[in-house]
Amino acid sequence: GSLTADDVAAAQTAFGVDLLQEVCRDAADQDVLLSPASAAQALSLLYPAGAGPTADALQDLLHLPAWSPE
Repeated sequence: GSLTADDVAAAQTAFGVDLLQEVCRDAADQDVLLSPASAAQALSLLYPAGAGPTADALQDLLHLPAWSPE
C-alpha cells in the first residue's frame, strides 16, 4: 500500500508523545532533554531488519501503519 507524509507524521507524533510520557513519568523531578524524532529515526532503522515478533514490536512501538513495498 501507499504511505503518505501524513501517515509518517501521525506515527512520529504518537511515538513522541508516548516516549515523553514514559520519560517524564520516570523522571518527574528531573530536567530532561531528548529528541523524540531522533529516537524514532534511530529505532526505525532497525525495523527493515526485523522479522516476526521483533518487527511486530517495532511496528507497535513506533506506531507504524501497515505498509508493503509492493
